[in-house]
Amino acid sequence: MELFSLTKNTTVTDIQWQAYPIGISLLLLCLFTIVGNLFIICVIIRDRMLHTSKYYYIVSLAFADLLVGLITMPLAFVFEMTDDEYWLFPQHLRILCDFWHGLDMFASTASIFGLCAIGMDRYAAITRPLEYPNALISKRCYYILSFIWISSAIISFPPVIYFGTEKALLRTYIIRMI
Repeated sequence: MELFSLTKNTTVTDIQWQAYPIGISLLLLCLFTIVGNLFIICVIIRDRMLHTSKYYYIVSLAFADLLVGLITMPLAFVFEMTDDEYWLFPQHLRILCDFWHGLDMFASTASIFGLCAIGMDRYAAITRPLEYPNALISKRCYYILSFIWISSAIISFPPVIYFGTEKALLRTYIIRMI
């Protein structure tokens, strides 16, 4: 199987895996991320008592972290174990690398915005407990969650599309020629 490398073409058998203890730790961290966030999402979906705005924010955060655990962490694991040099797919599938970087920024940004929304929700619940049920953060949680995910997409995907792998490789090639 050919791998895409910035410096040379190689095969899977040529990769020198760096450290097995680090690899096992990263793999376990990835699995715990996936399983933990799936448990959180399943519990909140199944229990009707948890269908409130504060738990919707938690589900949104868990879903963002689940995306990180399912897509971003496994590919980052491979990069880490191969000295940040190899891409698993053939060179003509570079768009998957761009998609991976975009999804990484998207899920991380959604996670950060989700934490901010949870913080604002808890602040409103603590400082104004009598007014909280009618507060914007609690009554309009669907709008706030939509804003979180749409703004995360706007922040993350356009830069990756503009500064994609193709342009980065072209810049690297031009610098090497000089």
